[in-house]
Amino acid sequence: MLKVEDEVDIINCPPVSARKRFALQNIIRSPELQRNSIRAGKSYPHELNALNQLRKQQETLRQKAKEQKKLEEMQAARAERIESERKRGEEKKARRQKAPFSLASGAPTDAMEL
Repeated sequence: MLKVEDEVDIINCPPVSARKRFALQNIIRSPELQRNSIRAGKSYPHELNALNQLRKQQETLRQKAKEQKKLEEMQAARAERIESERKRGEEKKARRQKAPFSLASGAPTDAMEL
């Protein structure tokens, strides 16, 4: 929970509501958290750096997961296109083989192009 004395980095973002036009990017300094971490015997700056690094790693992992999902969707769509083209080719070949025509009727034979 942020307090009045906290120093933070913010970034502009599209307005979410009448008052919320910024997003929290990074906590620089928080006196209350600093006091609590000193009482607990922890090093405050390292704690925040680790938290910020964890957030960045999570965001990177989310982006990689999105990219991987998009890549998999593109590969699946390509595989479907290739399979449908293969089936169409087989169907054309089967149609040509099923209906041989005779020269007496004046229609083309299997040896001639349709």
